[in-house]
Amino acid sequence: MEALAAIGAEIVEVKGGEDELAAAAVDADAIYGKGRPRITAKVIGAAKKLKVVSLASVGVDSVDVDAATALGIPVTNCPDTFIEEVADHAMTLILSSWRRLVVQDQMVRKGDWGKARPMLYQFPRLMGMTLGFISFGHVARAVAKRAAPFGFQMLAYDP
Repeated sequence: MEALAAIGAEIVEVKGGEDELAAAAVDADAIYGKGRPRITAKVIGAAKKLKVVSLASVGVDSVDVDAATALGIPVTNCPDTFIEEVADHAMTLILSSWRRLVVQDQMVRKGDWGKARPMLYQFPRLMGMTLGFISFGHVARAVAKRAAPFGFQMLAYDP
């Protein structure tokens, strides 16, 4: 947002819902959306000077793209945003859930670390296990790169 201030842009952050956003957008040249409130046909129609709707997200499901398109207003997004972060988090969840990390952490904090050790024998090694992907887009491919060194067999279905 600092870059926009350098060109003299007035930045207005809207609190509230659709009505508040529509009222604030009347003289807007651009709307930068963060997912909430949705940028509906009502909001787009109220913004008489609107030239672009821009999102800092992968998808555009928070915008009525048809309404914007009908008025010749482009809708942009950031399709590569947060790929690495989401893949890191997914891999963290895979590893921590497989090893029951939260349960074991709770046992250790209670002083029951002796009870945690037998849990380690209740599940097999990751090496050779199968990791499946339903859809194989950017994030899934990044997860696959992280999972490969663990010896996972990987399957993907991408309709």
